[in-house]
Amino acid sequence: MPTGFAAFKYALVGFTLPYMFIYRPELLMMTETGDPAGWGQMLIPVSIAVLGVTCFAAGIAGQLRNPLGVGLRVLIFSAAALLLAPGPSVPLAGFDWPVFDLAGIVLFGIVFAANHHRSK
Repeated sequence: MPTGFAAFKYALVGFTLPYMFIYRPELLMMTETGDPAGWGQMLIPVSIAVLGVTCFAAGIAGQLRNPLGVGLRVLIFSAAALLLAPGPSVPLAGFDWPVFDLAGIVLFGIVFAANHHRSK
């Protein structure tokens, strides 16, 4: 039974990938209309997806650079949820800024800084 729970814990991150394809079609190298996506269109969604999966895996493992306490694990799970979920965009300076992605990046930065500070 412990082996099954460990396997489920490691595979849980892989279960999120098909859902990310729905919310971010650029991961499949296509636009929302089904046309081929260029490298510039894929760069940000792929980076956000990688960061979201990293946050989710760190939250499950309880380890980023150093062990994560309960509070930091809650924050990094929140960052993963914000990065992996679709959200509204706010137009600012001629560019649509995804609110959830920006909030997730800020939360990840806070957790990373706190975890890095713990190592010193």
